[in-house]
Amino acid sequence: MAGKITDRSVEELLDLARANAQALIIATTGYLAQAGIPLEGWSEYLGTVFANSWDDSMARDPQAFLEAALTNYQALGAEVISTTFEDSRAEAVISGFPNNDLCAELDANCSLAEAYNDLGVVVAERLGLTWWWGSSDGRTTLVATLGE
Repeated sequence: MAGKITDRSVEELLDLARANAQALIIATTGYLAQAGIPLEGWSEYLGTVFANSWDDSMARDPQAFLEAALTNYQALGAEVISTTFEDSRAEAVISGFPNNDLCAELDANCSLAEAYNDLGVVVAERLGLTWWWGSSDGRTTLVATLGE
């Protein structure tokens, strides 16, 4: 017999899945940078692939797009600090992605993993929106706006 499988709670499994997903992003961006492969190409490719599964009903709706994006960030373990919604603009501030403690544990550069945020550009464009993000002091601001 190979060994006993230990029962894990749903919360423990969720935490592990979030950490593993972030670790995969962190390690992949680190590898690509080390190999001299531009992160812009990686994030553009991800955005192109992921855009295929986004619902067209969010077209030209910055709030719906940002809320869906926030759900994806939360699935990775990010915490939504604040949101602001206007007619043609939606903004959120998040923390926890990338997870600085995990980057330290992996001895990896968290700023490389931020390239993941760029995949929103491609998805937003397909929906008639623009996407911008910036980070400072462990927080990331995400903005979706209508049109160019």
